[in-house]
Amino acid sequence: MDNRLSLFLISALLLISATTSLPENSDDALIRQVVDADVGVSETLSDDPLLGAEHHFTLFKKKYGKSYANQEEHNFRFKVFQKNLKRARRHQRMDPSAIHGVTQFSDLTRSEFKRTVLGLRGDTIQIDDTTIYSVGTRVRAFSDWLLQVLLSDNLEAVFSSASCEYASFIEEMWKDAAIQATYNRRNELQMLPRVATYFLDQAVEISRTDYKPSDMDILYADGITSSNSLTCMEFSFPKSTQDDTLDPHYQRDSSLRYQLIRVHPRSLGEHCKWLDMFEDTDIVLFCVSMTDYDEYSADCNGVLTNKMLASKHLFESMVTHPTFENKNFLLILNKFDLLEEKIEQVPLSQCEWFSDFKPIVSQNRHNSTNPSLAQRAFHYIGMKFKTLFNSLTDKKLFVSLVTGLENDTVDEALRYAREIIMWEEEEEPYFNNELSSTDIEASSTA
Repeated sequence: MDNRLSLFLISALLLISATTSLPENSDDALIRQVVDADVGVSETLSDDPLLGAEHHFTLFKKKYGKSYANQEEHNFRFKVFQKNLKRARRHQRMDPSAIHGVTQFSDLTRSEFKRTVLGLRGDTIQIDDTTIYSVGTRVRAFSDWLLQVLLSDNLEAVFSSASCEYASFIEEMWKDAAIQATYNRRNELQMLPRVATYFLDQAVEISRTDYKPSDMDILYADGITSSNSLTCMEFSFPKSTQDDTLDPHYQRDSSLRYQLIRVHPRSLGEHCKWLDMFEDTDIVLFCVSMTDYDEYSADCNGVLTNKMLASKHLFESMVTHPTFENKNFLLILNKFDLLEEKIEQVPLSQCEWFSDFKPIVSQNRHNSTNPSLAQRAFHYIGMKFKTLFNSLTDKKLFVSLVTGLENDTVDEALRYAREIIMWEEEEEPYFNNELSSTDIEASSTA
């Protein structure tokens, strides 16, 4: 997805958050289903009584691989599906310009859809005609249309040739008081990218035909969505000024090339069964977002799991996997810049694994000798993983602090990984393991 499409997707989520405010028990609290215009006949809605809800539900489960824990859950989902199907039929008669039918979300209630797909929590903003979150008819109509495009999985086709036409309107909406009031409560919108401000402030510039993205634009855009498959790249380390100060015996060969393989957790298979493919790996870099402690993800059945606990469970599965039995692990704790902002508003103890995080905060918080709350949280999270790793492997876990959009911190982490590999190959390491600026000792949590 390019930068322009990313911009419009961010706008859609912002507008949806400001306009989806129907109460849970409202008769209209059902999902308006929209499908692509090229769907097959069996997937569109027909008035033929022979093609009832049971038939469509069977096709729906088969197409989207739906399964339910028990008969009670199955029956409940079928009832929800029936209501959404009925509503979609009605919308088809009212709006024949689009095709309304069955989508992968057809067994979700309105509240489940907002929570699992849009990332809205249960305590989302309630809107009436008198609040600062009220939007005008023009903005609401455009947001409704954007929501339909989003549900149709047709965003790229719609905006590939029209992004310039909508640029000024996107800028107008971004400056709207209701949208700004909503964005000020962005901590309640789990799936809203933190880079929204960056792109929305440049809406017109990004939409120009002669626009050329900067390196920072590309970094921000790439961070919006992640590949669910395997990617790899080869690279080498250029000679640094620090290398010149070392004895030639300890200087690293800048011509050596390394291969970095990125694997999304979804690509590992059940019980990490595909890890056998990586038996020749020299070191495992396990990345964790430190802002995940109060965020949740949902599986296909709508069951919510704390993201930090999910990372913990994946970490346990990987470090105990036979393929990685003798491998070194470098834990990369990412998004420190966002943690600094978030932890002032949301306590780390929101995650049950971190329930004992009770730092003693100095009265003089601006004293340069006192670590910030975010720094204390980083050391604490690192120690939790180090203790867990040692209990499972009886080995040391290496830790590095990273802000993904800052090249220097990423470079430092990768160079640290290189040194760990070299330590294994040398009889007497020329660096002590504790010299890393981001390595963690128990005393740092005091």
